[in-house]
Amino acid sequence: MEPVLAYDHGINTPNDIPAMLTIGGQYSILPTVRASLGWNHYYDKNARMANDKQKYLGGGTDEYLAGAEWDITDRILVSGGFQSTNYELTDNYMSDMSFTTSSYSVGMGAAFKLTKSLKVNVAYFFTNYDKYNKVSKSTAEDATSKGYNGTSLAGTDVFTRTNKVFGVGVDYTF
Repeated sequence: MEPVLAYDHGINTPNDIPAMLTIGGQYSILPTVRASLGWNHYYDKNARMANDKQKYLGGGTDEYLAGAEWDITDRILVSGGFQSTNYELTDNYMSDMSFTTSSYSVGMGAAFKLTKSLKVNVAYFFTNYDKYNKVSKSTAEDATSKGYNGTSLAGTDVFTRTNKVFGVGVDYTF
């Protein structure tokens, strides 16, 4: 009999959405300038994942956010923001099927009110992810090692990526 895989047809693979605690605030420095700060904590270690993967997390995830908006005129708004996301990862949690690493994002945007009912929004942001190295020793170096990807050899998986996003939107008010 063949083993059942998490992605076989008809298999229900759990991936709960974690509970989260959020604190945030905004302050108007001037009538045309606003600043905001926020913090999110995700209880990832308590959310059920496939193969009880959550047990391999070191804890929950914390996000720190900051942003600002400036109404240059009544028709033009510019904004910018920053987000830092911090995970407590372990080697057993990371896999080449699904991974994430701590990161920071920086974004900027603008809104242009063309008419009383029509506004165009443009934005750009990028996310830079930390590099996470998962080192596997050879079974000859360490008898308790499973080796690299089930082999007896040593090897290293390097987990990282970047995102760059440009967006355009239109708001139309009836």
